[in-house]
Amino acid sequence: MGKTATVNLTDLSETTATISHFNAQPNPFTNELSISFEVLVDQDVNLRLYDTHGILVHTLFDGKAQANKRYELKVNTSQMNEGVYISRLGTLNQVKHQKVVLIR
Repeated sequence: MGKTATVNLTDLSETTATISHFNAQPNPFTNELSISFEVLVDQDVNLRLYDTHGILVHTLFDGKAQANKRYELKVNTSQMNEGVYISRLGTLNQVKHQKVVLIR
């Protein structure tokens, strides 16, 4: 008769989560957008803003972020068109997105 094996599955969303905070405000926004983030461990992070066609509009952060330090970045929207944008925060283990809306 065949042998059976017991497999323990781990919830990867909890073991690999490294972003503890990610927020863009105000939303909707007019002249300036503030995007803040915080990570749980020192790591490489990139924060980018894309239009709805997937075209990169701004790279706001691309480098090593320190653990438990709140980063806040301001986006000057004077050269941006009214519409919907996607802010994307990425680490090696996790990616988060937030839709933001620019109104004039």
